[in-house]
Amino acid sequence: MVSTVTVTNPRQQRHTRLAAIMANIFAASLLITTQSFATETSITLNQGANLSVTAPGAFDRIAFDLAGKIWLLSDASESAISLTDSLADSLADSLTNSLAESGSLHQRPAFARDGRLVAYESVLSGHRQIFVTDINSGITRQVTFGPYDHLAPAWSTIDSRQLVMSSNRSDNFDIWAVDVDNLELRQLTFSASDERDPAWNEAGSRLAYVTKSA
Repeated sequence: MVSTVTVTNPRQQRHTRLAAIMANIFAASLLITTQSFATETSITLNQGANLSVTAPGAFDRIAFDLAGKIWLLSDASESAISLTDSLADSLADSLTNSLAESGSLHQRPAFARDGRLVAYESVLSGHRQIFVTDINSGITRQVTFGPYDHLAPAWSTIDSRQLVMSSNRSDNFDIWAVDVDNLELRQLTFSASDERDPAWNEAGSRLAYVTKSA
């Protein structure tokens, strides 16, 4: 199956396209198209995967997950580089065999608005935690802790310190916010149903998420 996602920024008239061959197909292509410059960068993937991709609006770069790693690709580079190799040794001992074999060590990257920080999920001691990597310095920080799962990080569109995510810290999955500077947590939803995949609107005034009824 070929899956295509197109994201348009009306202010800059830029298009980002992700085209990937999913599941067990051995060839896939990731395409980045910049309409105003009519240029295209492509890479060839040697493994199939359920890809997710993120792109900061004002920068010519993307981050995506593949084979249990987070990768960074820019228009100026010929090949993608791994942002998560430095975490591999520290996290490997905590993985179960099933997680390691499934290649789900690191996934769901999210670029901050400033194009410098990338948040993503990583498995640690059997739970998914959120990590943040500064792509300029290479420094990585863990920003969530405890025997809970933290999923689908999404940056605030108006505050570069704030992340929202889905977490089961209150038994079911609710939407939580974390300040990446002081690690302060704040619960935003309190429903009895599971709430996942949060996303802010451009103005930072509304938060959308998916609710799954019990």
